[in-house]
Amino acid sequence: MDKKINEVISYLLIVLGALIASFSVACILLPNDAIDYGTAGIGIIISKITGINLSFCIFSVFFLSLYWLIKDEKNAYGYHFSDEDFYVYMMAHAYKHYDGSGTGLRTLVDTYVYLSVKGDSMNWDYIYGQAQKLGIVEYVKDSNALAQRLFLEPLQTDKLFELLSEKEQEQLAFYAGAGTYGNLKISVEKSFQKIQQGDRAIWVAKCRYLWNRLCPDRDWFQKNKPFVYRHKWMIPFYLCFRLVRGILRSSKSIGVELKIIKKI
Repeated sequence: MDKKINEVISYLLIVLGALIASFSVACILLPNDAIDYGTAGIGIIISKITGINLSFCIFSVFFLSLYWLIKDEKNAYGYHFSDEDFYVYMMAHAYKHYDGSGTGLRTLVDTYVYLSVKGDSMNWDYIYGQAQKLGIVEYVKDSNALAQRLFLEPLQTDKLFELLSEKEQEQLAFYAGAGTYGNLKISVEKSFQKIQQGDRAIWVAKCRYLWNRLCPDRDWFQKNKPFVYRHKWMIPFYLCFRLVRGILRSSKSIGVELKIIKKI
């Protein structure tokens, strides 16, 4: 009887901890750019794909992990991903950076290390199926191929680009020029490309880009500032606060961003 009571109490404490964690991540850490990894990262990815409330997604991941993840053998409260699910998450996280401000060569090294240790034992049909659902299957396949070409197969440094395909050369150049965590130039250019959409005049796209930076749309508020999004009367005040804070704290970055836009 005591054992059952202790087990129930343990689960209740875990649920309470998940509630507290989801609140802190959604309302405190994320608005201050303090976290974007781990279990919270899964909740973020699910929220971005489905549009479901971020706090609810994070809590659901914490709670469902009790049944979805694999129980640790030597830890009464520990759970872990399968090798395949961990790899899917790792690549989804990498793609988030790749599609934003870019990501450096370290990502390819991470891919190589994981493939060299786990690659032969994993269910690749499952991995590609999950990646297809996330819309990143081409990125996963390209990253795997490039990592294998660079590290699993010995290449002579002086003939590196000659042995890579044109597509692989472009990808490698992108990774090599993105720094460790990406850079502002890549972020601005990717955002601008999405706004321009090919058929829009470049000066119109530049004006639209600057307007979006000054006054983000509702989707931006829903994803990045859910509290302000739920209390829409706060939006004008937040925009004023955001502008003043940007000038005081990030005037140098703003200047660099404007120069990048001017050169496009």
